[in-house]
Amino acid sequence: MMKKKGWWTVCRWVGAGLVGGLLTACAGLENMVDRGLEPMLVQLAPDGEAYRFDFVFDDSADDDDQVYGAGFVVVSQGDKELQAIPHAFELPRDNIDGRQWLKFWDANGDGWQDFAVVRLLAPESRLPVSVLYQYEPQTRTFVAVEPLSHLGELMPAGRGCLQLRFAIEAGHTAQETHCYSTQAARWVRQLGQGTGWAQAPADQACQGPTPELLGCRKSRLEADKEMQDVVREYRSAQRQLLQQNQSRDYVQAFSRNLAISHATWLRYRNARCALFVREQALPAALFNSAIEACRYDLSRSQIQQYKVRLARLSSQKE
Repeated sequence: MMKKKGWWTVCRWVGAGLVGGLLTACAGLENMVDRGLEPMLVQLAPDGEAYRFDFVFDDSADDDDQVYGAGFVVVSQGDKELQAIPHAFELPRDNIDGRQWLKFWDANGDGWQDFAVVRLLAPESRLPVSVLYQYEPQTRTFVAVEPLSHLGELMPAGRGCLQLRFAIEAGHTAQETHCYSTQAARWVRQLGQGTGWAQAPADQACQGPTPELLGCRKSRLEADKEMQDVVREYRSAQRQLLQQNQSRDYVQAFSRNLAISHATWLRYRNARCALFVREQALPAALFNSAIEACRYDLSRSQIQQYKVRLARLSSQKE
């Protein structure tokens, strides 16, 4: 059987008059193009002409009816082919929606539709592993977003943001939030996101793309005070356990090292947030408020980690 790339390539040459006598064959092979994946017509912008998306198999694709193999996502507009993107699904047909095999949304918030396509399922978690393609209107092509592709499941998370969920060791999963920085023209991972801590009522001042400086600073100072209290509680609980089996000098050394570690973390947090905001290339007017919001997020995350440690100590006492 002729593979789909063969049909697709040969039929394009037929139009140029370089191969004769194959028009009938091409017409007969046209029904092979999707093999279960339906062509999709998508309007990339509200006032633009619809683009057509087909999946065409590669010459090396397997003929196994249960599995989709390697091929191309072919993008065309009208009768003109614009792009052929190599893609290999590497997963059973049952795991792909034949009518919605591409997921379209405006990922970076520029007004144009981008798309994600599943490549495989992570063996540890069975999470889909996706590739994100961002539309570039200047060239009328889609470009793979490498920092976010081939890692895990990609989902919309608000304007210009997306959530990445991926497998980690021991079959557990983690998630991150990434937002597109127009000023820096790239995707930036949001610090303090996806950690699982519950949002406090005070954090509203630190939410959104333009947090209010004084309100967010107040929330951050309150979070720092809460963090000092939970560190003190953790130190006291840990000292009680250590005193049962360790010397006095050892217990005192633990207290000193914990104080040094906490002070070092605060310096790291401040330096990391300053760098993080510079990476986003924010306007100068938003620089300080964005730093406070970043510090607040990391403080809330650190509080949650200390609370987890306290819970473990409590279980040891029992």
